[in-house]
Amino acid sequence: MKAAMGAAWRLVLLGWLAVSMIGGAALGQDAPARHQDRPAPVSPPEGGDGEDGADATPVEPPDSDAGRELAWVLGVINGADPGDIASHFTPRYLQIYPVEKIREVLTTLREKTFGGAKVELVRVEEEDLNRLALSGTLKGENTRRFFIVFLSLHDQTKKIAGLYFNPAGFSSVGKGAEAPDEVESDVGGSVLFGAYEIVGTDGGANKPGEEQAREGAAGGAPAKSGDATPATEDEVAPDPSRRILRVIYEFGRAEDGAIAGLMRLWLLDAVGSRVAGRALAWDQPVTVKDEYKCIPGGETSGMEAGQTLALGEMVRRMCASADTTAMEHVFRLVGREEVEKVVERDTPRTAGARLPLLSPREMFALKLTDRDALVTDFVTDLPEQKRAKLEAGGEIAGLEPQWAKLEDWTEPRLLDKVGYFALPETLAATMAHLKTLSERPGCEHLLDGLAAGVGIELDASRWPRAYGAWGAEPGVAAAALMMRRDDGRWFVVVAIWNNKDKTLEGERLDNLMRGGVKTCDSVGKAAPAPEDPGAVH
Repeated sequence: MKAAMGAAWRLVLLGWLAVSMIGGAALGQDAPARHQDRPAPVSPPEGGDGEDGADATPVEPPDSDAGRELAWVLGVINGADPGDIASHFTPRYLQIYPVEKIREVLTTLREKTFGGAKVELVRVEEEDLNRLALSGTLKGENTRRFFIVFLSLHDQTKKIAGLYFNPAGFSSVGKGAEAPDEVESDVGGSVLFGAYEIVGTDGGANKPGEEQAREGAAGGAPAKSGDATPATEDEVAPDPSRRILRVIYEFGRAEDGAIAGLMRLWLLDAVGSRVAGRALAWDQPVTVKDEYKCIPGGETSGMEAGQTLALGEMVRRMCASADTTAMEHVFRLVGREEVEKVVERDTPRTAGARLPLLSPREMFALKLTDRDALVTDFVTDLPEQKRAKLEAGGEIAGLEPQWAKLEDWTEPRLLDKVGYFALPETLAATMAHLKTLSERPGCEHLLDGLAAGVGIELDASRWPRAYGAWGAEPGVAAAALMMRRDDGRWFVVVAIWNNKDKTLEGERLDNLMRGGVKTCDSVGKAAPAPEDPGAVH
């Protein structure tokens, strides 16, 4: 159990965004499956006699080309003879991931990730009208550990062109979920945690009646635990987040923490705002460029330069499968300054010290370079000096990421100096604003990609809608979850865990998120909040 995150981390590539993947290629004559419909979010598996999904009933892969390939993948994971592995994958895929690497991943995933338990398919959704792509939920038999799998086929050869495993989550939560265990003191590092209700006047207020009017007018004064309490002028906090959020429970240091791939929430906010303002359109083509490619082997990085994708599909990949190349293309299309406006709006206390904002490729270039002097200078530069180095012709703009070093990135690097940083309340404010944007004409599908990133299984009858994102790199584990309760009230849970000395274990983060869900579930019931794991601060 304790080695789960580390094992998943090194399945093939470093899971900077909590995604472990085996490729996803679409080059040369090998084109990806053409999605003709929006992917349905992976919903919680149906439980058996229990209420938390631990006994979710296994299902069979669909009777389709993609379903048969998924059945083969599951068979190999569970110990079947893989036979001729190369015959199942496109030639371009095999250029990126050799047969022996695929064999290693599939034959060790069961032990490394599920502790040797039989891996079962408990939920599956076909992703397009041609039945050439599917997503599903995998579970270890008699465990509460879950993975998301995505598989896509070449549209002519019907061979695997993309295969992804998302280790975010690992476990389930339901009506009988327990509060999170106290984070053990020998883990070290620091934890930031917050559970909030969306109540304010940022256009997304949905709290009914008198409470909404009272808290909106007062500015959203925080209450530390339990249900809403009347606000007074003295309680009103100056941060924008406090105008749209009510604090249910918080703990952790006052300084911001590294959030890795959760920066895509800012990026999603920026692109959503541009679409809502009609400066961009979901169906406009985005041209793939080699200079924007990130982690090799991803679905978008495997495309040839010059190919195009609709902006909506780029955004879906960015959110649903944490596709870093898609993130880079969206970042460049929207523009650094537009994304920085979101950061400045939601993190006014810390934005000045953390800008200019790096693109994903720039972040990787700095984390993976061996030019220590360049990194040291950049970290100590004034903001205007940093910005000059990021502009065309600058030292960082021309710095190529050393992708060969990616698999050796097993220890924290520049954790508190290079990357993306936030507080739980500021990420919660971003989530609340995303909800607001999704209610504007043209942005109804803005959150679709986040529906696949919830990570922990929820009781669908209590939480009929949920959206989430998870981020990770060595020394960083972070998650944000926004949920609509069955009574119409909306909640956000955010956890940020940093340790400069070693990698972290996803199961501990899951405990915090499960506890946050339970705390939100208890609002109105006067139930106690989870314990503050202060021993790790």
